[in-house]
Amino acid sequence: MLHPANPLIAYAFSYLFASITALAIATGTMLAPWPRPASLRFPRRLELREAAGYTALNITAASPAELDKTLATKLLPLAESGVYLAAVRVIGAATLPVIVMMLSAALPLLFREGEGQPKRTARLLGSIFCAALAYSIALAVVLRLAAPVSVWLFGAQYHGIEHMIHWMTLAVPGMVDTTHGCWGVLMPLGK
Repeated sequence: MLHPANPLIAYAFSYLFASITALAIATGTMLAPWPRPASLRFPRRLELREAAGYTALNITAASPAELDKTLATKLLPLAESGVYLAAVRVIGAATLPVIVMMLSAALPLLFREGEGQPKRTARLLGSIFCAALAYSIALAVVLRLAAPVSVWLFGAQYHGIEHMIHWMTLAVPGMVDTTHGCWGVLMPLGK
């Protein structure tokens, strides 16, 4: 592993480089061009009111994920809270594909079907939750079995991370189904 003299500066530049790379790839592969600045306008009051529900939905979905990290830094010794935060990031990164599934496959279908076809929407919702549950259980098993590898991956500074990941895998199905599955379903149905 690399050990830069100033890890924060190295992280900041790496993050900046990754963001610029992602923006360049996205811009280069876009099907439609960016809108011209002259065509942009401020949102109307009705549009702001409609968007407020989505804003509240995202805040309520993100807040519990940040609350545990804040509590960990206050309630645990600093070394253990650092290990906990690293383990949470590993679990979060592993659950990222379900967000991609929701955004790329399920949400467009739900927006299209919406409330107009309740039977088809109910079947689609059942499929989404079953897929999210199956993925989360499989992911929990894989993470539980791969937890010992995290010791080698993170190094001796993160002693105990394998135990944290081992116990956090019990929460993965709930994290995926409730956090990502539910808020991803409520938004397109206008709830």
